[in-house]
Amino acid sequence: MTKWEYCEIELQYGGGVWGQGWFYHTDGKHKEFEAPKYGKIIADLGLQGWELVAASTHASFTQTHANTVSYIFKRPLPEQ
Repeated sequence: MTKWEYCEIELQYGGGVWGQGWFYHTDGKHKEFEAPKYGKIIADLGLQGWELVAASTHASFTQTHANTVSYIFKRPLPEQ
């Protein structure tokens, strides 16, 4: 059975683009990273074997009028 690991990138649009991301680990120790050059990060994830499996938008109703998009990636864990 294939086992997976996951990564999420969240970008906020509105007055510029800002992003951050997380690599999720089964031990609960997730790694957070900034994603200022989101196009490069997404391309690099593809080269590392990550596959985009979902994207979701979240409208914001705050004064900033920023909208958020979450991108979820997965890749198979190495056989152990």
